[in-house]
Amino acid sequence: MNKEEKVKAILISDSNIVLEGLKVVLSKYPNMGLCYLCTSLSEAEWTLRNNPIDLAFFCWKAEKLELIEILRSLRRLAPSLSILCLLDSANQEMVMDCLQAGAKGVQLLRCEPHELFASLKNLLSNEGYLHPSMVSLVLQQLNAPYTKPADDLLNGLSKREMQVLKCLVVGRSNDEIAKELVISLPTVHTHVAHILSKLQVTSRTQAVIYALQHGESF
Repeated sequence: MNKEEKVKAILISDSNIVLEGLKVVLSKYPNMGLCYLCTSLSEAEWTLRNNPIDLAFFCWKAEKLELIEILRSLRRLAPSLSILCLLDSANQEMVMDCLQAGAKGVQLLRCEPHELFASLKNLLSNEGYLHPSMVSLVLQQLNAPYTKPADDLLNGLSKREMQVLKCLVVGRSNDEIAKELVISLPTVHTHVAHILSKLQVTSRTQAVIYALQHGESF
């Protein structure tokens, strides 16, 4: 980005208080331009389709599966968009899931303005960012001994869970799975959670990899 150009950001959150607070803090960042505030995925999709956006700030307070699903949807819609996830706490599983779902950086929601600006600067330079408290968590995960799941775990899935898993393999979102299988979104969330547990994995990505490695019908 040219140093003279104003930064254009999209702020996505299910909390208006978070959106307004972020807007105030970001207004103090040198060269900050427009900030588009969105409280739903549909608003974010419309904004991204109709405006040039440099980066996204994403903070979703609802359940984890919804957060990750929205993040995946944003990544599919705008593959080159740099997304910074703002989390309430430095939870190893959540941090890893956000990164695997397409976040360029992960920051704490309670961070100081200068910390937020540091992550913003990294993303504008096309670099990743992790809050210092999260670095050791990621390293622990990457350095953890690998235990290979058994080869026959797919046999433990129900017929419906297999249908959901096949949808995951081809990249369907939870909303798309619900429509295709004619089931409710909460039911999809439950099936996905059961699939992860039965396959002994911690993310949708790992479940897909396991299915492709061990399933003849995938």
